[in-house]
Amino acid sequence: MQVLDWNDFDAQVKMALQGGSTPDVLQTVGYVHKVADDLFQRAEEVLFPAAPDRFVDAFAQAGGMDGARYGIRCVSSTRVLIPNEKLRRRRRRRRRRRRRRRRRRRAGEELGRHQIGCGARQEEGPRRGLVRAAARS
Repeated sequence: MQVLDWNDFDAQVKMALQGGSTPDVLQTVGYVHKVADDLFQRAEEVLFPAAPDRFVDAFAQAGGMDGARYGIRCVSSTRVLIPNEKLRRRRRRRRRRRRRRRRRRRAGEELGRHQIGCGARQEEGPRRGLVRAAARS
């Protein structure tokens, strides 16, 4: 295995390809100009005949140009979102409970600010206390 310096990588690869010392495997970023100069073999000429059928279609197409495949992508980061419906329903129920609690608290606070009773007897307090005070009078 030979590792080339990244600074002059393209120049070294181009010289090697033109000089006839072609690498068996080449990992490169920009290969479009090399394909245009007809420096690469098609993947079908090199691969085992059944091999292209074993690749993920998106990977196989990523290494192609003008209908021909020159490379096969070997690594890719896959971003897939698989929702957990059970977890989503549970969170939705929790949110609904929290909203109900907040509404009840707000309603209790609003009721607690109002004065209940007649004449001299007036009380303030949480919702439960208001109900009891109203029942006593």
